[in-house]
Amino acid sequence: MAALVDDTADAEIKYRHYHDAPASKPLGKGKRFHTDRYKAPWPLLSWSNAKCAYVGYLTGRGYTSREIERILNDGTSKDTIRGQWRRWGLPLPEAKGQRCSIMPVALGFGPRTKLTKRAKQVGIAPDEFLRRIIVSVLDDDLYQAVVDDRFDPKPVTGR
Repeated sequence: MAALVDDTADAEIKYRHYHDAPASKPLGKGKRFHTDRYKAPWPLLSWSNAKCAYVGYLTGRGYTSREIERILNDGTSKDTIRGQWRRWGLPLPEAKGQRCSIMPVALGFGPRTKLTKRAKQVGIAPDEFLRRIIVSVLDDDLYQAVVDDRFDPKPVTGR
């Protein structure tokens, strides 16, 4: 029979200390602990989680900082919004080194399925498929040729 080994040293609970944890660093003279409350000499304003989420949502929808400032209408400036984007590390959408805007397109399940199938036949992503169509229509002024009065109201003729 194997000898019994005392594993009490291995059985104790150990806590992992991360290199950037504030609790693992000694406090300097006059410094407060990281959880202590303090009163700032200037008004310290912070955004709620809901406001952060809303700004992130609007950013993802393609709105500019000026448009978000106008939508929020709570005194937040466009510069503050841009600063938050930098602090959050949000990637700015670019195409060939140029800043671009993401514009969501509302599609039902049926048209979305057709779009995905058609884009797969061409060998590109659905959003790239739509981008190419839009750029072609805008560059060659093909709106009337493409929609063919499908969405525009028809004039009512009286009898």
